[in-house]
Amino acid sequence: MVAPLLRNISTFADPKPRARGVSRAGPGVHAVATSVWTGLTLLSALRPGVESAIRRLQEIASLPQGWDSYGSRPPTGHAVRAAMEVLAEVGDSALPEPVNVAPVSGGGVQLEWEQNGREFELEILPDGRAEALVIEDGEAVLEAVVDVTVVPTLLEWLVVGE
Repeated sequence: MVAPLLRNISTFADPKPRARGVSRAGPGVHAVATSVWTGLTLLSALRPGVESAIRRLQEIASLPQGWDSYGSRPPTGHAVRAAMEVLAEVGDSALPEPVNVAPVSGGGVQLEWEQNGREFELEILPDGRAEALVIEDGEAVLEAVVDVTVVPTLLEWLVVGE
């Protein structure tokens, strides 16, 4: 059964990614800065799984053209910024950490979560829009273009199931 909060997820057509990316704050110290935060959050202050996901995102952001042997372009700046925004939100809360961060052919980024027989996949498209796939008991219960601001709600569903 689809939880009530999933029925209320709104879709959008023209997202404006708000993440500003990852910057070097000093020798060996990385900081994540987003416009929705009032300051910088050091990676070392984030939970280990989120820190690992951000480091993986940094790796895939520098993939070369043709990284998949089919000529695919690397993840775009829009996709990386939107994924960073999601990871920053997750990293600063008790929400579940992603189990996988991967590049997507054509310039996108995919983030994945699994918990309690439920799965949530978020594909950030090259233009920064996001598509969500929510699976419960092996059945897709939501497949839609979503605003990345609904990710915390979807992750709460992943944990609670309501």
